[in-house]
Amino acid sequence: MIRNRVIRLGLIAGLLFTTGCGDEYTTRVQVFPDGSVVREVVLEDKNQKAPDDWWPFAVGSDWPATTTKTEKLNQGKKEVVYLHSVSRRFASGRQLRSEMESLPRDGSVLAPQVELTRRWRGFFFTFSYREAYPILPMFQRVPAGEFFAPAELDLVRLLIYDEVTAKQRYAKDEIDRVEGKFLQWQMRCEFEEIFHFLSGLAAKGVDPNLTTAMLREKREPLWQALQAEEDPSLAMHLKRFAEILPAELLDSLRQRAAQEFQALEMRFRLVEDHILDSFHLQVSLPGLITATNSTAVKGSRVSWDVPLLAFCFFGKEMTVESRCLNWWAVGGAAFLLCLLLLGLFIAAWRRKAMTSSSASRP
Repeated sequence: MIRNRVIRLGLIAGLLFTTGCGDEYTTRVQVFPDGSVVREVVLEDKNQKAPDDWWPFAVGSDWPATTTKTEKLNQGKKEVVYLHSVSRRFASGRQLRSEMESLPRDGSVLAPQVELTRRWRGFFFTFSYREAYPILPMFQRVPAGEFFAPAELDLVRLLIYDEVTAKQRYAKDEIDRVEGKFLQWQMRCEFEEIFHFLSGLAAKGVDPNLTTAMLREKREPLWQALQAEEDPSLAMHLKRFAEILPAELLDSLRQRAAQEFQALEMRFRLVEDHILDSFHLQVSLPGLITATNSTAVKGSRVSWDVPLLAFCFFGKEMTVESRCLNWWAVGGAAFLLCLLLLGLFIAAWRRKAMTSSSASRP
């Protein structure tokens, strides 16, 4: 049954791990020698106006937004696309980290941990950049390592990052089985997310008709009702819950905990609207790249390509380090060296002059 139903992503299970089905987001990080940094997030879209709620990444509400019209080749033909972007310049890595830490981390957007350090090492400055994304909170409810066998997770990783190789190495039946198991796991994670959400409201005493004991008693009937649902949307999940819980309880909770319900809807929408999107991170550091876990290095820029589906299963940490000349130190050393050479020249000249003067006396 699960294998045949249409998941909320709008694709049948057989297309679940197909890449390139969603939008493309690119985050560009430009670090300057003085330690300042520009962070920009770009969506490539065919629509001239970006939707008001299109942004799945954590960005500040005050970041300036722009739209640029451009052309790209698609199967040999030119097509018009629009680059919608938001960006902001930060004076230092500390300011960037502080800004990112202040943005929502409730699972409604992708919020990475960002660290940028600049250190003085004699005649050089060293730069270190780290950007790490955790597993989506909803999919931490039932850890993938507890639901999938290690060999199945290896297949999942290969399907996400190298679908062609996966189809060459594994039989179609095995791939179909793992995709079907993903849908089961997704359903279980969604159930646990909603159940945990309701348990939190019960603990807060939002509505006297909602109690922890009542939820424990109805946990299994709620799970059975959810498994029978053909339309895996949050609205239909809650509709099934409403058939098991006391009459009009969910309507009452919506009124009493409107903000909490809105946050729950955003967590589900992140999965629903963006899980098949592609994410590209580009980081440019001053000087020479000395270390990185990226395989794509071009000059002083490194990049990573990550399907957002990967964040359901695995976290992702991206790191890069560089080194550039400290021109102030080099200039200061050169100035001191010039003074030293000048001093030696003057001393030698005076010594020679004194010697000549002594030799000329009768």
